Amino acid sequence: DKPARVKQILSGMRSVLKDKPLTVKMRIGIDDGKPLAPKLLPMIASLGINALTIHGRTRKQRYTKLADWNFISQLV
Repeated sequence: DKPARVKQILSGMRSVLKDKPLTVKMRIGIDDGKPLAPKLLPMIASLGINALTIHGRTRKQRYTKLADWNFISQLV
C-alpha cells in the first residue's frame, strides 16, 4: 500500500536491468474491498515493465477464496 515505494523499487530494477526483461507479479491488493491494482497499474506500465501477472486475490484472502476473474478482466 505504498505506491511511491513500489515505483522506487521498480525504477531501480529497470535501471539495473537496462534492456533485459522485467516482469512483475502482484495481487489485487492487501485487504478485501480495498484493491490497489487499479491505482498501481498505470504507474507500473509507465516504467517499461515487459510483463505483468495479476494474482486474483488479496493478501488477506490468501488461497481461501476463489480468484476474482471478473476484476482481473476489468483491469485488463
